[in-house]
Amino acid sequence: MFGNRRMNRGLAALMCSLLMMMPGASLAEIVVDEVTSETGVNRIVKASVRAQDGETLTEEEKLIQDTTLLMIGGMLDMNFQQGRAEQIFANAQADSMRIRQTAHTYVGDNMISRALLWEGEQADGRNGYTAMCMNVNLTDGMPITFETMFTDANAAAQAMEAIISRDVLSGMSDYIERAELLPMPRDSFAFDEYGVTVYYDDDAYRTFDGLGGSVKIYWYEIDDFIGEGSPVYGISRPQIADADAIKNAGALFFGGHDMLALGAKLGDAMAACALTDEPDYTTVSKLYVVDDPAFRGASVEIPKYADTADEETPISVVRHTRVNWQGLTTGETTREDIIALLGEPEKTIAYDEDDAADMLLEPGESLLYTCTNYVLQAHVDGSGVLSCLMLRDAMPEEMLY
Repeated sequence: MFGNRRMNRGLAALMCSLLMMMPGASLAEIVVDEVTSETGVNRIVKASVRAQDGETLTEEEKLIQDTTLLMIGGMLDMNFQQGRAEQIFANAQADSMRIRQTAHTYVGDNMISRALLWEGEQADGRNGYTAMCMNVNLTDGMPITFETMFTDANAAAQAMEAIISRDVLSGMSDYIERAELLPMPRDSFAFDEYGVTVYYDDDAYRTFDGLGGSVKIYWYEIDDFIGEGSPVYGISRPQIADADAIKNAGALFFGGHDMLALGAKLGDAMAACALTDEPDYTTVSKLYVVDDPAFRGASVEIPKYADTADEETPISVVRHTRVNWQGLTTGETTREDIIALLGEPEKTIAYDEDDAADMLLEPGESLLYTCTNYVLQAHVDGSGVLSCLMLRDAMPEEMLY
């Protein structure tokens, strides 16, 4: 969403004209710097841009680079009302919340995508919550819209809404105050190298903490709707199958948090990544789902009968049911594909309906491989398609109970 669309179109048109004048210009990479200011419970995040050091430019290239930086800086100031946010913050008291911001920014492949979540007093004086989003193609200065990302925007939206219905609405708590997730907004989104995050107004989707909710859709789930002419084509391509990377990886969560790794304390994961308060139970473990929308489909486990308090217990299993990782893709990769990539498994475990229910899996079969830092458990459903990937700290036992 753009706060001043007319002005932004003017800035973009000027930037586009300058870039077209020098199509072969060799410009330095643009860097987005973010400065967080905090006083008590209040926080603002201000963004600015600069050129990466080290490039030697001609006078003409320096001119267009400076103009590009000016244009992008102006867009950041206007879209995110940075001057007004600073005024509100300056009048905030440390012991009472007046304004609180959280930013999510991606810069790469000649693109900037940024979402700013603004809680408290808004730029127009009202009190509430706003998700502000800005997506810009740096090659021409034009905004990246939902329509420019996809070859068929309507079909892409339908596919995304089907995912929201399947993965979000189907398991949503009855205590959520507002959950009007469909139809999905197309003008409030940001993206990174892992997928698209759609942000909702708080009057449509309000979470337990009183803020607007969001949903993450991974690129692999919608890459069929992204053509080579899309500005996000490069970052949306599925990961290439890589057996060595799988066997030597240190964590499953692509783009994940360090606290969602094997051996991290559960309490640290809870603080960093919004795990569910109450666990589900397998026969041998407590399973905590990651509530953070950025990790849809992820969960972690600790032993059911650990000697330590749950918060102090190291994570023994991380699992993901919605992932494209090193060529292994849930819902797509078959048992034959896994063996072709990794070879015959060291061990297999069959799960009938009762066994699967005990382990919070689908009925099927797990293929197990001992890797450098963990045991990989690739679980396929009854049709032989990958349904869950797990990293374990030890080889599991067969279902003998």
